[in-house]
Amino acid sequence: MVMACLEAVVLICLSLQFYHYVLYPLLLGIIWWLRRGRPAPAGNGPYRVSLIISAFNEERVIADKLRNCAQLVPAPVEVILVCDGSDDHTAEIARGLDLPGLTLHVMHRPERQGKSAAMNRAADCAIGDILLFSDANAFYLPETIGAITREFRDPSVAVVSGAKKILEEPAKASSVGQADGLYWRYEAFIRKCESDLGTTVASVGEILSIRQEYWRPIPPGTVNDDAWMTLVSLAQGLNVRFAPDAISLEEASPDANFEATRRRRINSGRLKLLGTREVWPLRRPRVLLALLSHKVLRVLLPIPMIAGFVANLAVVMWPKASVLMDVTLLVQLAALGLGVAGHFFSISGRKARLPSLAYHVLRGNVSALLAMYDVMRGQSHTIWQKPPR
Repeated sequence: MVMACLEAVVLICLSLQFYHYVLYPLLLGIIWWLRRGRPAPAGNGPYRVSLIISAFNEERVIADKLRNCAQLVPAPVEVILVCDGSDDHTAEIARGLDLPGLTLHVMHRPERQGKSAAMNRAADCAIGDILLFSDANAFYLPETIGAITREFRDPSVAVVSGAKKILEEPAKASSVGQADGLYWRYEAFIRKCESDLGTTVASVGEILSIRQEYWRPIPPGTVNDDAWMTLVSLAQGLNVRFAPDAISLEEASPDANFEATRRRRINSGRLKLLGTREVWPLRRPRVLLALLSHKVLRVLLPIPMIAGFVANLAVVMWPKASVLMDVTLLVQLAALGLGVAGHFFSISGRKARLPSLAYHVLRGNVSALLAMYDVMRGQSHTIWQKPPR
């Protein structure tokens, strides 16, 4: 009886992992292929876009970011830069730029209250029909605004997010950047399929837009502003779309430690967010299933990973363990070994796609586990140390 229960735990835990990483994207892809050809939405336009940039001590990149904003076609009706708490020359550099055709407002006050507070401040005075939120280190392709506003022709759409792409100079290329790039391509595929089938449940804060009429101030202490805007909109019966041609380019994380810290912060914020009732689309079963499959399971996956591995070890110690249990343990050990190998490749600067990808998955789950610990002890990540640029 005990043996059968342990074997069931192993199979259930491995099935959850397989479903999340492989089966859910595969099923989405098949359904998308069978139902491809979503008609182009018809609606009002063009839209006035207020581009809002949240920045903290970004003197190294802010001039390039604002020049990038001036190259967007169509141009935003205004650019609002909020650099609260910055004690470098971010505000001075921005105010000193001469960018014809760009209406720039710079907002700065000494105290730093976090990104969500900065977004709220800017949104309160924005005049656009669409609020487009960006980061100082996120650079857009010229056609990005047009790609985003096309999705808003559907009146049921409240939020639109674009695609995040990782850039690396060949001389600085690393296994961390390579794995990040693979992850974001994988994530973009899932979001595109979800979006084309009606609505996606995921967005990225570097290129995130919302209709002004649906904007609600982000509650204090919210870490994942992008997830909050997305999930609240879904819970209200509105839709969220992914615009694959709206592309944000961003440099890879400087090293694995900074990336791990970032993911720990995101996972912690996601866990706290999921503890609030207002973000759950309980009256939309299909959207709820997508949320559970895509986002909820991802942050809780360390639990079945650990439980499945421990149960598998216990089973194979019995003298009459089945061959299936031996195989499942070998598969888990092989995956763990690949992840550990990827860690050492990351330290040495060597690149190997499969170990790097396994390390990315392992690192993400360790970050999720640490995030659970943070939530249990009440640690907040509203303000965090940004990586050096």
